[in-house]
Amino acid sequence: MTELEPNPCAPFKLDDALDTQWKDVRLSFSDWKWLDATHGTDTVDRYYLNGYGVQGLVAAVMFTNGIDPRDPTIHFNSEGDTCYIHFKSLDVAVRAAELAAAIAREQGFEE
Repeated sequence: MTELEPNPCAPFKLDDALDTQWKDVRLSFSDWKWLDATHGTDTVDRYYLNGYGVQGLVAAVMFTNGIDPRDPTIHFNSEGDTCYIHFKSLDVAVRAAELAAAIAREQGFEE
């Protein structure tokens, strides 16, 4: 598994695991220390940013931009402390990552 570089989707991370037994691409976010240090909060407009909360925001931006989050080739596997979304398609993963990162940049959530 390798992280795609340069990272076009900061503050998210995109890992290519297509050559592993899982054959997927993984979008993740888990840098809570950075979020707290940069923004001093783990909420935005009273929306709690944990793994599930970030996953919900990414799913919403995907849906709004024509990517069906219920597509069976997309698997949401977040935990309380990490947002994980697995894609079978590199193109869809990159598009979702870029869309999520664009919203993050607009809101000042980029390194």
